[in-house]
Amino acid sequence: MAGQKRSPLQTEAGAYKALRGKRGIPAIYWIGREGEYNVMAMELLGPSLDDLLRVCPGNKFSPATVLRLGEQMVFVSGSIPRFT
Repeated sequence: MAGQKRSPLQTEAGAYKALRGKRGIPAIYWIGREGEYNVMAMELLGPSLDDLLRVCPGNKFSPATVLRLGEQMVFVSGSIPRFT
């Protein structure tokens, strides 16, 4: 790949691979091109936030749910080393 520009998807896949094995980081199964599209196949860790929101009363998360989500995000981001 010397001299070639990496696509944003390749950069993202590289970050996931560097963080492989950390809690909350999905496994990457495949990255490549399918026709004119860049594609990444990755592990599904659970339902999306949109899926969860749809089953909440009034399509709103409760304050307790927001706190739990925030706690999980802080935990996962705390396990990511700083690359700066």
